[in-house]
Amino acid sequence: MILPAPDGPWRARLFRVALALAIASVACSGPAGAADLTLAPVEVTDWKSVYATVEPSVRVSARARNAGTVIELSVDEGSAVRQGDRIARVLDEKLALRRQALDARIAATASEAANIESEVNRARQLFARGTISQSRIDQLETQLDVARGSLRAAEAERNVLDQQEREGDVIAATNGRVLSVPVTIGSVILPGETVAEIAEDGFLLRLQLPERHAGTTRQGDLVRILASTEGTARDGRIVKVYPELQQGRVIADAAAESLGDFFVGERVPVEIGTGKRTVLAVPVAALTTRNGLDYVTIRQPGAVGEVVVQRGSVLATPEGDQVEILSGLTAGDVVVLP
Repeated sequence: MILPAPDGPWRARLFRVALALAIASVACSGPAGAADLTLAPVEVTDWKSVYATVEPSVRVSARARNAGTVIELSVDEGSAVRQGDRIARVLDEKLALRRQALDARIAATASEAANIESEVNRARQLFARGTISQSRIDQLETQLDVARGSLRAAEAERNVLDQQEREGDVIAATNGRVLSVPVTIGSVILPGETVAEIAEDGFLLRLQLPERHAGTTRQGDLVRILASTEGTARDGRIVKVYPELQQGRVIADAAAESLGDFFVGERVPVEIGTGKRTVLAVPVAALTTRNGLDYVTIRQPGAVGEVVVQRGSVLATPEGDQVEILSGLTAGDVVVLP
């Protein structure tokens, strides 16, 4: 824009006013190549920060099936076990005495059956020569059947005794890590008493939410787990919402892949969505701060100007971080981006 040089005092003042208007007109026209953003309501999720307790997915108790004394213990708190591993052995000393009695009984019954079988063979030879009657042979054969039956019963009882001795081995029912071992070598235990408690591989995060969230907490809801070995948050999902309130709180379990190696009972910070709302938001770069006030440049018909806004929290959106605008803008405003 070219203006003629002034040739008098009043014309000099007129020249300065015209020059100022020209500069303002150029400034209001907006920077070359600037992008425009038309504000529209955005739906966001309100997140509530809570603490979750790390719990094993399944707690399995390894119990003794026999009464007796613990003579072997191969695990301690924190030990890793595999399914089928023997973690302890319980011995009932009376079983050894019963075995001795059964062995003697089996030997005596076997000898008795052998003698009766020999008598039966001799009786058949004598019957062939006509010395004894058929009734005597029948009597001896009956005695032989009874002896053999007694021998089979004693052997079956010994098999039961063998099974009882094998049941003295306490076996891990699943893969996992031992949480507690309430016995030691030499402890006397009863049938069904716990020898070790095993946490099955895999963790869950148990949430306790205020009762007012009972209507909004659903299975499949997203949760953000803030504690991780990489130092970054990760997403998880609620896998179970318990139908019973406990002391005015909703109990829910959340799961995520590769939660990491936690201590059972550890408290982990998480965030859970408590509802959705619509807000107006602009990119962080659209805000300019001067003298403690935040400004946003908007385009109006025929002019571009700045307005004072009240900023809110920073929102994570698919387009990047944006700042919630609490006041100063309305839907449909055109924001000039740098």
